[in-house]
Amino acid sequence: MKAIFVYDHNYLKSDEGIIYSSGAFNSSSWERYLEHFDQLTVIGHNVDFDQDLRRYNVVSHPKVSFRFFKPIKSLKSFVINLFKNDKSLKELVKSHDALIVRIYSEYAFQAIRIAKMLDKPYAVELVGCPWDAYRAHQSFKAKLIAPYSYFRLRRAIWKCKFVLYVTDQFLQSRYPTKGRHIGASNVMLTEPSSDILTKRLDNIKKLELSNEPLNIGVIGKVDVKAKGIGILIKALGQLNISFKLHIVGPGNQDFLKPIIKKYELEDSILFHGKLMAGEQINVFLDSIDLYVHPSMQEGLPRSVIEAMARACPVLASSIAGTPELLHQTYLHQPGNHNQLSEKINYIYRNLGNLSAMALENFEKAKNYYPEKLNDKRKSFWGEFYEFSKAVSKNV
Repeated sequence: MKAIFVYDHNYLKSDEGIIYSSGAFNSSSWERYLEHFDQLTVIGHNVDFDQDLRRYNVVSHPKVSFRFFKPIKSLKSFVINLFKNDKSLKELVKSHDALIVRIYSEYAFQAIRIAKMLDKPYAVELVGCPWDAYRAHQSFKAKLIAPYSYFRLRRAIWKCKFVLYVTDQFLQSRYPTKGRHIGASNVMLTEPSSDILTKRLDNIKKLELSNEPLNIGVIGKVDVKAKGIGILIKALGQLNISFKLHIVGPGNQDFLKPIIKKYELEDSILFHGKLMAGEQINVFLDSIDLYVHPSMQEGLPRSVIEAMARACPVLASSIAGTPELLHQTYLHQPGNHNQLSEKINYIYRNLGNLSAMALENFEKAKNYYPEKLNDKRKSFWGEFYEFSKAVSKNV
């Protein structure tokens, strides 16, 4: 039994033919599917690779092959690339026994249409909300697209027989289904050692007794405005506190520079570039005092869960499924830099609260340890495999 996986994700291919992920995927990411299916074909985008591949995870796997299509980023590329690749995508779906799509993705919708036409079984992983994503953009065009995308996805999810949501409640309520469904985050945690919490609490005590600046961290593509990094910088610019902001993520910094200059924060902000998912991110999270996630579009933010698993205190926007992770005390309205500024200022003036935040986050993150999520995923993908096998036998 062979499955095809479709998602708008960027991959990097070295001269030696090794495939790397631009995000959090790694070679073990495919095991949740390969535990049931014999082979997997991954559809994505190939981008020019960074020479420093140490910052990227290898996703090559002996049972996984990759096919790359041009990304769809505009109406013109939609018309050219989607229809140009329609025949190739149809041949791929036809030659496989089952389709797995991760949405939101234009190629995913195209693949679903083809699967229906060919009577191929398909499952959806819903990882984000297009309504929030498009509404977070500044352009008028994006705001016009938002309602269409919302109703398009609602219709697709309602009719889908197998849906995996990354949230426990939010996406389920906004995009319900009459099919088989579960809630299971796509986070890939490494269960932390038993002394992580102890070290965090010790560091908080040291911070309380010192005059050191508050080390604040944020992870996200710096050139994507919807990640809210500009909002965070504005919030910090309004405060008279001692801090260092550490920004991790790829992308062009140009749109942030005027904001940094306006608030004269050049000496208080450090850009670390992209760090490899896993150990490098964990080391970063262990080095900061407070993680802030000001995003204006999400499903369930992986980086927040990763920070919580390192017993890191977190402030975040109340977007999408984030309220499932954090108490409302630590949430601000998406895009509201004044509210975020007040939250940060309160933390800075009351450092003793960091210990309670660390304890609460560390315990909550246990719900996302691999042993719990893997059982959910195994049951879900096992059922989808059996359904796909039955369909294949009847064809």
